[in-house]
Amino acid sequence: VFLLVTHPKRHGRMGRCVVTVVVAVAAAAVAAAALLQWASATSAHTRLTVHHPARYHGDGRRGDSPYFEGWYFKLSAPSTEQVALVPAIFHYNKSSGRPPEAFLLGVAAGVGNFYLRAGDAFQFVERDDQATRDDDDFALQWAESNFSMHGIEVDITPQPGDDATVSIKGSLEFDHASHHRWPRTLLQPGVMGYLAYASSLLECNHGVMSMHFDIKSGVLAINGRDVDFSGGHGYVEKDWGLNFPQNWIWTQSHFTSTQPTSSLFLSVAGVPLMGLTMPGFICGFLHEGTLHTFATYKFDTISILKLSAEFASVVITGSGERLEVNLTRPPLHHDEGHHHATLYAPSVATKQMEKYVVETLAGASASVAFWWTSAAGAVREFRGASNVTGLEIMGDLSALRGMFP
Repeated sequence: VFLLVTHPKRHGRMGRCVVTVVVAVAAAAVAAAALLQWASATSAHTRLTVHHPARYHGDGRRGDSPYFEGWYFKLSAPSTEQVALVPAIFHYNKSSGRPPEAFLLGVAAGVGNFYLRAGDAFQFVERDDQATRDDDDFALQWAESNFSMHGIEVDITPQPGDDATVSIKGSLEFDHASHHRWPRTLLQPGVMGYLAYASSLLECNHGVMSMHFDIKSGVLAINGRDVDFSGGHGYVEKDWGLNFPQNWIWTQSHFTSTQPTSSLFLSVAGVPLMGLTMPGFICGFLHEGTLHTFATYKFDTISILKLSAEFASVVITGSGERLEVNLTRPPLHHDEGHHHATLYAPSVATKQMEKYVVETLAGASASVAFWWTSAAGAVREFRGASNVTGLEIMGDLSALRGMFP
């Protein structure tokens, strides 16, 4: 076999066939070894949840590291007022002996709120909804509030120990049939693509549960002021792991001028991986009922043209498509209108939740220009703007821009 591999020409066609077989067997052996290594290094629970990012992953965590997991519900009313609610749980280092804590992040009335409860206030139930054939449906209870893909029922009031000033009460019913999910395949089981199989190596994992859904009916009382969300729109994503990226741009927008409503999700980050910082991005643009996806793992490209704490301009290309995105928000140092909410997030340095993420709902805007080829082969163009936008621009921005020239 050694002679055939090193001197295939001396042995003619048969030699080349043997070389091909040897290389194929070697490649299969390497792949099998990698799969076995992943299987042995990853808990059975994690392996089962790879294709179900909506489900709770915390039971599969290993080692002594802290761990967080949160489900992000972004809700917009026809008036364009927005609310974000993030029911979540945080586990301290196992060696610390500290029990987990259930927390809820809320962006409402233009400010960020941090509600903290004991760990047993968090309950997650997988629910295979046979009526809707939804194997990623779930029921999540946080204290007296309930969250699912069918709707929410919230009763949130600040208590001693909370870093919060806003009470939120009410219920919303979602149009379950209107959920537009991120596609799942064997090689790309979610928004992370094949990197989902290496989730145990990543400090932060991401999932998109719904790019867009319609809100059938419901009212939320925000500090006693009723906001009618009937006819509004929503978006659901989640994060889980050890830490947030070192620097990032994140946005989600609904373009309500289109029918059906278009939706944009974009995440650009310096991704921490085994002591290194790797450039990565994921983008989804839902337009005319079709989800166009772009990502580093698909070998698509992105360039950051301009970047500051209040503005970002990027160009994305892939598979014959081009997407230009411009994002703006009010100045951070001038916040008389309470545009910006500072939220808690995990810190790998302190191994606990720290208040440092600035998210803007009120006053943020997005504009897009999109070119794609229709099924008939015609090049089409869409331009739109949205003030139903959430925006985060965080970390060392010069370093981030340098990753995506």
